[in-house]
Amino acid sequence: MGESNQNENLILIEDENETNQNEMNIEKYVERVESENVQTKNSRVEKNVEQIIFFCKNYIFKEKSRKNII
Repeated sequence: MGESNQNENLILIEDENETNQNEMNIEKYVERVESENVQTKNSRVEKNVEQIIFFCKNYIFKEKSRKNII
């Protein structure tokens, strides 16, 4: 009987270790995904800012040109 309980305890410990390892793997994966999402968002923001700057420069140029014509 005592040996059976030891085997059950070892199995529980192994299961707990495997669960802990799985949780750590999930946390690492989530961190990586969040990091990539942040990088993607930053990239999109940079592209939007570039487009806004381009639009503003274009608008200012056109306004100056229009004023010079009038």
